Amino acid sequence: LVRALLVRAAPTRHGLMVVMHHAATDAWAGDLFVREVLALYDAFRGGRPSPLPELPVQFADFAAWQRAWLAAQLASAPARAAGIRLVLGHLPLTGVSEGKNRAGEVIRDAGTLRQVMQDGRVLAYIRGHHAAYDPGRLGTPGQLGTPGQLGTPGQLSAAGQSGGLNVLASGGIGGRDYVGHPGTARSTVTLLTLHPATGRATFQTVDADTGQPVQTSSLPARLDGLGGTLNRVNDFR
Repeated sequence: LVRALLVRAAPTRHGLMVVMHHAATDAWAGDLFVREVLALYDAFRGGRPSPLPELPVQFADFAAWQRAWLAAQLASAPARAAGIRLVLGHLPLTGVSEGKNRAGEVIRDAGTLRQVMQDGRVLAYIRGHHAAYDPGRLGTPGQLGTPGQLGTPGQLSAAGQSGGLNVLASGGIGGRDYVGHPGTARSTVTLLTLHPATGRATFQTVDADTGQPVQTSSLPARLDGLGGTLNRVNDFR
């Protein structure tokens, strides 16, 4: 997520180049970063300790809060009454496209988050970022919640009945090759249709350049990306 390079132009002249992923910073945080680096540089050059206060909360604390918030939402009365529960995100749980199958482009240590969604009987986790359309099932990192804990018996058929978590890589414009499958890049548009009465979801996808349908059978049967294996599915249930 963050890369730094110190360039020495002369014995007393240096340049610091920093590249940060947009998931780790934004315009406001970038300005703050520059101010704090300058404050640290001035203090350390003068032999003084850091003038910056210790942070009361680390990112790991924020991530834990987010997971707890999601678990509470999925356990709420509206979620329990819903025929289908979906979670929308940005970064994937496992790598799908070759160009993005690396640290910083996939959620790190996503097992706990996956378990929260499975215990909450989520039908599917839907995300983008990798620009490669793929409907698949990701194997379970542990045991599912107790059957009947959330929702009605008919609704429970939607999520994890056969184990694992449904994942929809939504694709998009400017497609990328699938992991381990060079030459497969294409731009796609997907329509997801929900069937709350049966706890299912189906999808129709077209090639954005040709307008022709993309058959699920034409997709890789299995993708072994960073974070786990996705097995292709024809619908979500």
